[in-house]
Amino acid sequence: MSFFSKLKPQPAGIKQPSLNQSLADILAPAALQINPDFLQIGEKFSRTIFAAAYPRFLSVGWFAPIVNLDKTFDISLYIQPSETGPVLKKLTKKTAQVGAQISEKEEGGFIRDPMLETAYQDLESLRDKLQQGTEKFLKAGLYITFYGDSIKELDETENKISTILESKLIYAKTAIFQQQQGFTSTLPLNLDKLGIYNSFNTGPLSSFFPFASADLTSN
Repeated sequence: MSFFSKLKPQPAGIKQPSLNQSLADILAPAALQINPDFLQIGEKFSRTIFAAAYPRFLSVGWFAPIVNLDKTFDISLYIQPSETGPVLKKLTKKTAQVGAQISEKEEGGFIRDPMLETAYQDLESLRDKLQQGTEKFLKAGLYITFYGDSIKELDETENKISTILESKLIYAKTAIFQQQQGFTSTLPLNLDKLGIYNSFNTGPLSSFFPFASADLTSN
């Protein structure tokens, strides 16, 4: 879904590309202007946002409304596995801390805290699954670069995407002062220049897939 200028037959009198030019020279835009919250690439504008926070639960197919938007954009999802041993140690330490907070509240005569108890149950459940090998722990970074003919169009597209994500309690942020790195990260080069990750176990991460759409096309 990236935009790339197609080579068109040039009218008579227009200088043809030199045989000494590389493919990169021919495809490259005439100019690139880097701004804090957008890029101007030739006559087009682009902006990169990243997913910054997720809810406790992710429903299957939550990403479909984004994929099905009638806009020009690139999506990159970088996934890196984490070693189970260090993760288990951190989870054990965190479980002990939350358990101590619950005990302290009970001894102090405070009413039960549902948030703490839920966190404790989640931690224990994840520890069990990791130790049994039924789940893996991973880090994932989700970046979206969208394009437009004006800054106003970029703002409108960002509002649409943010509204859809926030309705599912997922919050995205603009890659301020990192637009060039964000643009590179969403090119099909497998180069993650942003390095902004959230931690997931296998179950929630699987809800990102599949990237299915009846209208999904690419020239």
